[in-house]
Amino acid sequence: RAANKVVDDILERIGLSQLRVINDVEAMTLSVPHLGEKDIAHIGSGQAVPGAAIAAVAPGTGLGAAALIPDESRGWIAVASEAGHASATPVRDREAAILSAVRHRFGNVSVERVVSGPGLVNLYNAICEIDDAKAEPIADPAKIAHRGRSGECPHCVEALKTFSALFGTFAGDMALTFCARGGVFIGGGVVLKLGAGFDGAAFRRRFEDKGRFSDYLRAIPTFLITHETPALVGLAHAI
Repeated sequence: RAANKVVDDILERIGLSQLRVINDVEAMTLSVPHLGEKDIAHIGSGQAVPGAAIAAVAPGTGLGAAALIPDESRGWIAVASEAGHASATPVRDREAAILSAVRHRFGNVSVERVVSGPGLVNLYNAICEIDDAKAEPIADPAKIAHRGRSGECPHCVEALKTFSALFGTFAGDMALTFCARGGVFIGGGVVLKLGAGFDGAAFRRRFEDKGRFSDYLRAIPTFLITHETPALVGLAHAI
């Protein structure tokens, strides 16, 4: 209801006859069929199945996720979600300890709490806490990324690796949720900014690490969107 009021206010102020407002990750996802090879970078193996569903995951200040479902009459249907607020899932004992420390601070630990810009800070703080380390407090994810890439801070290095692994688990979950054999696309800005600090190999290993469905996921490609403004591309094709 509040969102509708905002739309009505904008329509009245600008004098528009029609205004459509869509989720930012939904807009980014709509760009995927229109991106070229120069706009994406492959992470790992896999081959997209033409016309199959596509998933998009986007860590930024939060964590967004959406999907494109093929429709014979309309081409594609974008499906927005709040999957970033699903509970984070540890796979290793060390991750369980880290998430436990995060839980003591926030209560429920959503994936967004650990896979986002602020999530990287949460991981760093949790690692320092469980190691009882007298580490420098860091509130800026860019600083953690820099110190992790350089190797000067082992806690920053582990925070980056843990981020990459937990993100891979989440991306694999989204691939299974939507049967996204058309590929999983990463946007949102954080991964691009991490640069070499993002462990693509760890991400891909965890993406595929789904027991009986590992072979299924091994066949699904994962891509990093490198286009500067994919959401604008998506918006241009939203109508």
